[in-house]
Amino acid sequence: MRRIALTAALALLLLPAPALAWTNEGHQIVARLAYEQLTPKAKAAYDALMKAAPGQATPSCPAATPEDVGVWADCVRPLKERFDYLAPFHYEHRALCEKPDPKLTCADGKCVTAEVPRAETVLKDKARPATERLLALEELVHFIADLHQPLHTADHVDDGGWFVAVEGKVEGQALSKNLHLVWDDDVVRSALGADPAKADDQLRPLMRAKAKAWSGGEVEDWVSESFDLARTYAYGQLPAPPACGKVAGKQALPESYLKGAAPIVRERLVKASLRLAKVLNRDLG
Repeated sequence: MRRIALTAALALLLLPAPALAWTNEGHQIVARLAYEQLTPKAKAAYDALMKAAPGQATPSCPAATPEDVGVWADCVRPLKERFDYLAPFHYEHRALCEKPDPKLTCADGKCVTAEVPRAETVLKDKARPATERLLALEELVHFIADLHQPLHTADHVDDGGWFVAVEGKVEGQALSKNLHLVWDDDVVRSALGADPAKADDQLRPLMRAKAKAWSGGEVEDWVSESFDLARTYAYGQLPAPPACGKVAGKQALPESYLKGAAPIVRERLVKASLRLAKVLNRDLG
């Protein structure tokens, strides 16, 4: 199932991106807002690592700006021979109807909660080649944003909502075809509007107000938060919530579902920005 889902995801990367999406602009928002919060020393180190981008030999996926860094791990997905090993690190699917056990969901170490600390170890090691440290930076900026999307952390025999068909509209446009993409794309557009330029201005006041309260914890805490939101809202507030062990039927999502998701999305993007900044200040500062 995951192989089928990955194939579908790669095909989707070739399509025009929606106005705002976790898969594109959402990652750019997190990267940009986190960069704004870096100390001068951490920002200088970040800028120096971006200068190593030509050494990665991925000209179609540059790393010249924080926004580039934010989407790099998705951009290189078509380069499967070189970067297919990154695919499991975008998520950590924990069974919705079971008590989460990280020892089981990440037994092979191929998941986001294992890769984030590994990448931190590389990033903070100044003896490593700059290209290796840049790769670690690209991983952290992308994967910390990914783990704040609830359906990157939960599964209900549906590959994180990929196999839950949906119908409905947001701002007059048809919703994406499955629940996972609704959370990647449509809820972001519903929460922040269709103009990416205005998204940061909407989020900065919340970021300033919650900087201290929302910066705490580590990767396991953040994944647990996302899992709880997947259980209570992403799946729990569906018009026809699935029974344990059964894939949910097709969902006709009302506007109330999208409106209820909007504050969750804004909070998750702000938390991802604050926590990413904390990690980068710690590792680069």
